[in-house]
Amino acid sequence: MHVCSVVLHEFPTVSASYPIVFVKKPDVEKFYPVVLMGLEPGENLFVNELGEWNASAYVPAAFRRYPFALVRDGADGLVICFDEASSAFDAEKGSPLFTPEGKESEGLKRVQQFMTEMYNSEMLAEKFTEKLQSLDLLVPANLAINTPNGANRFEGAYLIDENRLGKLSDAEFISLREHGFLAAIYAQLISLIQINSLIAKKTALLKK
Repeated sequence: MHVCSVVLHEFPTVSASYPIVFVKKPDVEKFYPVVLMGLEPGENLFVNELGEWNASAYVPAAFRRYPFALVRDGADGLVICFDEASSAFDAEKGSPLFTPEGKESEGLKRVQQFMTEMYNSEMLAEKFTEKLQSLDLLVPANLAINTPNGANRFEGAYLIDENRLGKLSDAEFISLREHGFLAAIYAQLISLIQINSLIAKKTALLKK
């Protein structure tokens, strides 16, 4: 994967490794944040040929929660699902999901806690992007990245417009601070420096 969704509390950490951009959900006027891990589809420049992550790279929570996923069950309910085909599961060895009495194991309880925290973070990220939209701060990105292999263009990506941010009224800017969104905004803006890191990784890969 060359993109991966991230949640708000990850912004300061992921900005040290990846560029953060926003993409629009299909068929709705809603956005969600993602990181760029490669310069073309199917490319992750932070994973080697064996599928191992670079030791210095932060692994986004969306990867760390696999093979589990959280889905809605009706209006308010949430259900933890898992990918039965994943090699993470074994019928004979490993940590059990349930006790012999059919109760959740301690390992499954930790998964539940992690997934709940992820869900709450995703809801906060949704409020964050809605706030950016309401202030008209998201603009289409003009990302044309030149590498030795030619130019790569990213269509459908959006960025926070720093000029518009600077022109907000005092009340609008204070509302961002009161929502606790300023750190995420500045992390996104700073993260774009990492595009140069992606180009360097791509260039090194092409020279092999």
